Amino acid sequence: MLTDLIQFSDSTLNDLGRAVPSLLDFSVCNERECGTSLAQAFVGSAFCLDEDILQAVWQSDVFMHQVPERCADTVRPIMGWLLKDGQGNTSIELMEQLVDGKASCLERGARLVQEVEEHTEDIFGQRRLVHESPELKVMLVDIPPDRRKPAVDLQAYQRAIDTLQSEKPTIFATLDRFVLPSGNWYLGLRRAGEGVDVGAVAKLLLHEAGGGFVSGGGHPFAAGAQHSDPAVAEGAVVAAVVAAARRASAARAAEPPPLPAGGWPAAAEGRAAGAKRGSGEALGDGCLACRARVLPADEERGPWRPRRERGIPPRLSVFHRARPPRGDPSPEPT
Repeated sequence: MLTDLIQFSDSTLNDLGRAVPSLLDFSVCNERECGTSLAQAFVGSAFCLDEDILQAVWQSDVFMHQVPERCADTVRPIMGWLLKDGQGNTSIELMEQLVDGKASCLERGARLVQEVEEHTEDIFGQRRLVHESPELKVMLVDIPPDRRKPAVDLQAYQRAIDTLQSEKPTIFATLDRFVLPSGNWYLGLRRAGEGVDVGAVAKLLLHEAGGGFVSGGGHPFAAGAQHSDPAVAEGAVVAAVVAAARRASAARAAEPPPLPAGGWPAAAEGRAAGAKRGSGEALGDGCLACRARVLPADEERGPWRPRRERGIPPRLSVFHRARPPRGDPSPEPT
């Protein structure tokens, strides 16, 4: 089973499909879900994470997520607790303590959150302009190793970054040279405004010759990449980011025009089935769990193929488990 937030390339999905013919793709790439919300949707009632915790973690990853008013007062104390050990150090044990002893963790988190916010403001204040051209501006912060605790409040960080918005696309890079267990360090990429897709920039960093980046990706508004050399010169990192941003911009300019309002004609029945799902009705026989694999009723079942090849929109939402066909206790995935 595959569950992710990031749209995989067709070549990657093809490789996965050939290697694992029974693959079920539960990914939701609508920029509204987070890993915790997908996991909760998948397990259903088998385990229900405390709603306050779910909503706080959800908003920490997807800033546009609207937290219900009944949970709003607990978001800051929860994040104060989860960020207390520094950036990237929210452990499973820390989360388990929160789940098992929520009241005491919230009490301590409420005291810590002010420290987190002050630290965030201080880190943002260390920004420098490292590149400016007619088409792009790059701001950078290099976090010293002794300033990693407490962690940065990413929502407050993004709000501060948004104040730098201008007519020129702006990338805000955060270098955290703390060496991870993988031996790599992390480069965070964010944007001021909407003029650049930093997720695309992070992916393209992998293809920069001699760049040293070993992984990269993320959302259009927030992304990151890992680099193998913690001693790499700042100028080399900036040059790689600028080159990747230019390639991303060129690729975006070459994209075909958007689909017509009707969308994918071949997916008409799939959309109709999605409407039934939204109303609580079961989908067609044989659908195990993944809305991304719902085929029109009259389409012959065949070997696994990526969603795009089957004419089905790749960006849908909400998990669904339809009833299996009668008399067949182990239906094949559609």
